[in-house]
Amino acid sequence: MDRRFLQTFFLAGVLTLGLAVPGPVLGASVAASRPGAPGIGDPYFPTAGNGGYDVRHYGLRLRYVPRTDRLSGSARIEARATQPLSSFHLDLHRLHVRTIRVDGRRASYTRNGDELVVVPARRVRDGERFTTVVRYAGTPSPLPSGPGFLATKDGALVIGQPESATTWFPANDHPSDRASFSFRVRVPRGWRGRGERGSGGPPHAGTLDDVALGGTHSHGAVPRDAGDR
Repeated sequence: MDRRFLQTFFLAGVLTLGLAVPGPVLGASVAASRPGAPGIGDPYFPTAGNGGYDVRHYGLRLRYVPRTDRLSGSARIEARATQPLSSFHLDLHRLHVRTIRVDGRRASYTRNGDELVVVPARRVRDGERFTTVVRYAGTPSPLPSGPGFLATKDGALVIGQPESATTWFPANDHPSDRASFSFRVRVPRGWRGRGERGSGGPPHAGTLDDVALGGTHSHGAVPRDAGDR
């Protein structure tokens, strides 16, 4: 383990064929699988969020280096399909994807701007719970409209609505898709972190997770006891 870093906070078939009496086709929902929509259906923000699934829990394990402004780690996304899925979308702003696994199996993916299109090795049935793990890294940046991950001279902030989660982790980034959260961020020794509404608590939209990172002796730093777990 790198001793320079300190965990500072916990910023969740049988197919029957017959002529006389046709049997039930248990794979029918898979055969009818289709891609999830690239938007959740918001008339004002048509590309915000994604269709075809409902996120139940995000589990984030991250490392942030303020000197280089580099963020790396993994996001574990537990969701339930609301339709048969051949593929589904996640929102992620600029950060580089290393690998994606769905239910433990490597998934293929493509990118179109901030849309990450994931194609699981096995299609997902309607109503099925599935887990996606995305490993990623890069230099976070705010959205062109302003909100998101903001580097400061003495740390970093994540703040802003209606979209900001996508600037630091892959998400179904729309206020209507509420989920529970757990997160752990490693920062250099001497730094502290604070999370609002984050780890634990009732389900909420990812855009409501405000995070602050700062040196304990720097101007405007996060208080030593704020969110330190």
